[in-house]
Amino acid sequence: MHNGRYGEADSQFRQVQSLDPNKPNGYYGLGQNYAKQGLYSDAVSAFKNAIDLKQDFYDAYAEMGYAYADSGQIDEAKDILDLLKDKALV
Repeated sequence: MHNGRYGEADSQFRQVQSLDPNKPNGYYGLGQNYAKQGLYSDAVSAFKNAIDLKQDFYDAYAEMGYAYADSGQIDEAKDILDLLKDKALV
């Protein structure tokens, strides 16, 4: 359940990222926040930033796959699914 306070959440996740720039958590949270708003391109970018910081951040890959699927980019979503299957995570 979300309360629609996306701007506040965005600020909080940006603060998390600025406080610990070498960890992916802020980007991951931003991605989830963007996805909930239907901002799928922004969500994918944020998840990619999280993955750049932690290559094995498979939750971010999964969320990115959902964002691709929700935006109608089914081929990209399937690519993520295949990657996760290769890692035996689905």
